[in-house]
Amino acid sequence: MTTPLAAEDLTWLLMDRPHNLMQVNSLVGFDELPDFDTFAALVKERMVDKFEVLSQAPVERDGTWVWEDDADFDLARHVRRVVLDAGDEDTIRE
Repeated sequence: MTTPLAAEDLTWLLMDRPHNLMQVNSLVGFDELPDFDTFAALVKERMVDKFEVLSQAPVERDGTWVWEDDADFDLARHVRRVVLDAGDEDTIRE
């Protein structure tokens, strides 16, 4: 399925450069480490399945940019577990 890119998405795409990446990052902290597979399944169910664009890629078709299903979409390329050493906010940012 294809959907035209919204103006703000197209603007961000056209500004995508090595120093200004078209990426959204998130850091999630837990008091207790959850089962990773359960967490990934919840991300898929509550985010990816709910917001189709999260499993799509921008493609130009006849001069028009659209979101198109990513046939190679793999949640494992987007949700990763990284265990950080304990520390303050500056340490975690590093």
